[in-house]
Amino acid sequence: MGIVKAVVLKINGYQATVLAEGGRFLTIPNHNYTVGQEIEIAERRPAKPLVRSLSLAAALIIGGVVCTALSVAGSFITDLKIGYWIGSSPRKQEGWKFL
Repeated sequence: MGIVKAVVLKINGYQATVLAEGGRFLTIPNHNYTVGQEIEIAERRPAKPLVRSLSLAAALIIGGVVCTALSVAGSFITDLKIGYWIGSSPRKQEGWKFL
């Protein structure tokens, strides 16, 4: 990581917007900066492609698990509702499901 020079353009509470070398606008934590102050900040490296891919895969897997759980719960509630309409008990319904 290298050190980058930047100029504080705007202060918004706990954050400061700066113009860094190369014409990039960055939002950084405000450490009592003043508008127009020249500062040096540590340049962040972007995440590696492998880390990005693993994060995406983990998010998709978690999303799939949540969707499956919601689907199963919805099906179960529907079965109980229909059983109530026809006068069946949950015990009898579960017994018939295993046959």
